[in-house]
This record gives sequence, structure tokens and C-alpha cells, in this order.
Amino acid sequence: MAFVTGVSNYLLISHDAHLVLRAMIRFVVATLWILILAGCDTGGAPVPPTVTPTPTSTTAPTAASTATTIPHTQAPLPDTATPVPAATETATPLPTDTPNPVPPTEMPTPAPPTAMPVPPTETPELPTPTPQVTSGGLGLNKIEWEQMHSEADLVRAMSVYEKLPFRGRGDEWIYGVYFWDGGWRQGKESTPEEKTIEYIRYTVPEDKGIPMEQARNRARQLIPSDAKLIRTSGDTWVTEIYHSDWLIARYIPWRGTTDGGLRGTDPWYGEPPGTLSVDYFGGKMITAMHFNLGTPEARK
Repeated sequence: MAFVTGVSNYLLISHDAHLVLRAMIRFVVATLWILILAGCDTGGAPVPPTVTPTPTSTTAPTAASTATTIPHTQAPLPDTATPVPAATETATPLPTDTPNPVPPTEMPTPAPPTAMPVPPTETPELPTPTPQVTSGGLGLNKIEWEQMHSEADLVRAMSVYEKLPFRGRGDEWIYGVYFWDGGWRQGKESTPEEKTIEYIRYTVPEDKGIPMEQARNRARQLIPSDAKLIRTSGDTWVTEIYHSDWLIARYIPWRGTTDGGLRGTDPWYGEPPGTLSVDYFGGKMITAMHFNLGTPEARK
């Protein structure tokens, strides 16, 4: 009888334990379903709940005639699920389409600014400078002449310069000169600056003379550079008449009377001031030239 009673108690206990186990399994399944549904609602992945099994105390069967019934108790499980942080979707920035660099458009070179037209300025006419007049003979004073011609001598009141390289035509000198004595004609002693050439006898140093064209070139060296040809006369013995403005101021007029007919009252012998003449002797081959103030007709 005792055996039967023990077996019965064991079976009862086993039956109760079985019921408890089934209840726990159902609880766990229900909890899982709740968590699954909760996970679907929040969009997150379901996280299985952590189930803490409740230890079941098993009472060993005793030989007592009455079985002790273990009350069917279940510890309540907290209906709380560990919150799972929602997955944060990190947006990966898409590559931006970077446009290919466009080469700079070559700008046209701007044209230089057009200068504004400047109205013409009236330039006053400047007086034409008077060219410097030079002379190698007539118009020079004694000092100026003798700076160019040395070996002076005096022959019959004529100053002579530079001996000829030959003899045979009656002349021994290339130049024979008379000076206009402006100081003496003013009634005082003359200075070399007041003695100005009024006559030159030029003897060609070439034994056989020179052609007419060459003689004219030499004559131009013994008269002022501003002398202008007025007229020419003669055929075999040629005379040229010139006028020079520069000569006018080079001579001092004489205020007295004539000195025995050798010279007139002025250096021009009655001709317009600035008149001079050149006489050529020798025909086709010129052997001598005479340079005078005035004209041959006025000097007669």
C-alpha cells in the first residue's frame, strides 16, 4: 500500500511538473510572438527575448502516506524587451557630376584708343635766318686778309702778296691789293681794321693760264658769297658785274673831295652801293683777273 501511495505521489508530482513545463513553453512562445510583432511595427529587426528559466524545485517522494502537492505557481516575467536602437541609415553622398573645366575663351585684343584729332596750331612763321656771308677778298680788312696771305711787300703803293713760282709776264706776285682807307678819308689816322680791300689784281700762277670755267670758280672765292651776277659784257675780255648787300656796311664813305682823281668820293664810284666787277684777261686761257668796287665805266 505504501508503494502504491508513493507511486501515486510521484505520478502526481510528474504530472504537475509536466503542466508547469507546458505553461512555460506557451509563455515563451507568446512572448516571442509579441516581440516579433513589435519588431515588425518599429521597422527594426526582431530581437529574441532573453528568457530566464525559473528553476523548478523537485521534491523527492517520501514515505509519508499523504502526498504534498506543490502549488502551481509561475513567477511573472517582465513584459519588457530590451530596446534595440533603430538602425540609422547613413546616406552615402552620391558623387556630384563635376562639369569638365571649360577652357577660357580667348578675348579679342582691344584696339588701341584712337587719338582725338588735335586741331592744328598755327605756328608763327619764323624769320628765315640770314646765311653767314663769307669772302676771301673784297670786303676784308687788312688784318683779316693778312691772316690768310703772308710775305707782304709794298710796290708803288700797292701791297703785294705771295710770289709767283715763275717770271716772264712782268709780274712777280700773285696778289696785288689796294685798301680803302676809311680813317684817312674821315680826316684821321687809319687803323688796320679801317683799311678795307677795294681792289685785287690776281695773277694766275699757272704759266699757260687756266680755262674760263676754272677762272670763274677762283673768282667766286675772292668776292662775297652773297654776290649776285647782274650782267656780263665782252667777248675776248670778259667783265662780270655783281651786287652784294654784305659789302655795303664794310666801307666808310668819304666826306672830303677827290685826292687828285685817284679815288672818288665813295668806294662805289657813283654806282649803287654794293656794286663790284670782275675782269678776265687772256682770252680762252685766263692769265689774270681784276676785282674792283663799282664798274669799269664808272672808274674811267
